Amino acid sequence: MLGTRCFAGLRRRWRERPDWLVPLALFLTTCVSTTFVGYVMYGDSSFKQAFWFSVPLMTILTVHELGHFLQLRRLRVKSTYPTFIPLPLPPLGTMGAVIRIRERLPDRRALFDMGLSGPVAGLVAALIFLAVGLRLSTVSPVPPVDKTSCVTFGAPLVMQWLTRAILGDGSDGARFVLLHPCAIAGWTGLFVTSLNLMPVAQLDGGHVIYALLRKRSTVFSYVVLAIVCVVAVLYRFWGWFLLVAILVWLGFKRQPTRDDSRPLGTFRVVCGILALAYLPIGFTPRPVMVSDPPKPGVERAFDAGAESAALVFHIGLQR
Repeated sequence: MLGTRCFAGLRRRWRERPDWLVPLALFLTTCVSTTFVGYVMYGDSSFKQAFWFSVPLMTILTVHELGHFLQLRRLRVKSTYPTFIPLPLPPLGTMGAVIRIRERLPDRRALFDMGLSGPVAGLVAALIFLAVGLRLSTVSPVPPVDKTSCVTFGAPLVMQWLTRAILGDGSDGARFVLLHPCAIAGWTGLFVTSLNLMPVAQLDGGHVIYALLRKRSTVFSYVVLAIVCVVAVLYRFWGWFLLVAILVWLGFKRQPTRDDSRPLGTFRVVCGILALAYLPIGFTPRPVMVSDPPKPGVERAFDAGAESAALVFHIGLQR
């Protein structure tokens, strides 16, 4: 009897807990998780370097989620606080974050604003940290040879442009960029933004394309998934098939807003088109590759997933 009362009391206290308590605990746990992965993958036996990875990465993800959350608060739509998902495994240490919307959005404009605000906020933060990280990165004609393996990062066009502006175009023979952990966090922000903006299912890009095309957005989503499958075959990066499977599992049906007939207006339509235009410059068909470093005196071509790039981005990975 006493145990039953204690259990009932604990359950009542759990139900009466503040709404922010669990999200805060998961946020702090995710900070620890990303720091751990930063230490194992990029820290090179230094917690200072690990923090250089985890702090920018968590800032980018938090800014992204706050973009959604503050828009929902502005629209007076009930939702949960951003809930982060820790995953103490390489290469990130987290599976991102989610916000559960507890009621239907009022109209297409609200759906558009909510869907686009997160990627835009996260992209700005990612570009800032990428620029800082590139300043802290080193450039050399060949990768360092004192590592047992190398992780090569595919460089989307926006990263190539920013790198040429900060480090030059590699015409002086300095081809390989040894990325600083802060730059890796910035690269991750670019990559996550491109994934989120895919106009499919429940992704942010799915919200945007639905606001633009409504029911016709489903056909557009199928075309995008078909393109992703073709890219997976052409570039032999089979992880894209897993992404496609997850997106198909999430489904394409979505609950309409309370007023789908309200027009977006010219400004939002232009912003939506620009958001979709980010995909070809922010997406990289082969994000990450692991290979053995070249032997001393031997030049080796590292395919960064963008053969036209003058610079190849990588980090030595201790194993």
